[in-house]
Amino acid sequence: MKIDNYLLFDGAMGTYYAGKNRPYSLSQANLLDYNTIVSIHKEYIASGAMAITANTFGIENTDSIRAAISAAFDAAKDRDTLVFASIGPINSYEKADYMPIIDIMAKSGVTNFIFETFPSEELVIELSKYIKKKTEGSYIIASFASDQNGYTAQGKYIYNILSKIKVIRTIDAIMYE
Repeated sequence: MKIDNYLLFDGAMGTYYAGKNRPYSLSQANLLDYNTIVSIHKEYIASGAMAITANTFGIENTDSIRAAISAAFDAAKDRDTLVFASIGPINSYEKADYMPIIDIMAKSGVTNFIFETFPSEELVIELSKYIKKKTEGSYIIASFASDQNGYTAQGKYIYNILSKIKVIRTIDAIMYE
């Protein structure tokens, strides 16, 4: 699938999974409730999602990351659907702590990445450069969340972040909520 002007994504994997009253955390679900994760991805695809995000948001467990990516690829198999690895904040804002996560994603066949709900742009910029060097043909989306006044959890004004991000050549698309 060629990425043109827009992509219709899935969304709220955690909320949807929790609504199914399953007994596992999202990280555990990738390993212990794999078929439910695949099924949720397939539901999003059937509803018209052009892209799905692997259940990797904020997950550091390497086995869980591998299983999540496998589930997304299994769901998208034989469909015109893109798979993105979701990179969400973990308990660190150090580049070195994210690099092994990105390495696992890339080794698992991921070429599309989405940074979700980061409270500032610095780490996203650094990691996007790392991904572009490591993963040929990669596509990177940077996503930021702000409150109703336009400030992130770190107190950064969203329009200042966006003005810095939009000139970074290693980021292909930007979105914010």
